Amino acid sequence: MVPEHMFNFFAQRVSIKVAARDKAFQTWLGQAAGCQIEPGGKAATLFLPEARMPELLQCLRENGTIAAVFCRPLNHQTYQLKGKVQAIRPLADSDRAAIDAYLTSWVEELAELGFGEDYARAIQPPVSDPTWAVTFRIEAVFDQTPGPKAGTAIPQVGLNP
Repeated sequence: MVPEHMFNFFAQRVSIKVAARDKAFQTWLGQAAGCQIEPGGKAATLFLPEARMPELLQCLRENGTIAAVFCRPLNHQTYQLKGKVQAIRPLADSDRAAIDAYLTSWVEELAELGFGEDYARAIQPPVSDPTWAVTFRIEAVFDQTPGPKAGTAIPQVGLNP
């Protein structure tokens, strides 16, 4: 599971790339419009706009294997979550609030690097209907921050299903 002190890292100021594979082992990628770590840290919910990534969502519906990489541009701190999809559902009102908070934090992060709001919003996928809330059980967490520990599993957060 993800330790509670890390919950905010995954929910704000990070670029979130999501990957899945199809039956032919072709990889499909997308960019999430936010994330929430579920209470207890054993699951995460990503918000995925279908218009930008229909193949990725189809892969998640078919086999449920998911990987997501979270990178903070300011310092390149990066973590990867891997797991199995538990549910794909339409957005709730609380999800929309989480997406808005995430997008605001993303604009703030890039502003610290000298980029304007127009640029920050241009590289983040627009949230359009349908956008899906994809909840997955976290099975592994890896430190992917550039440096000697990149690729290291974080043992205290691994789960046994």
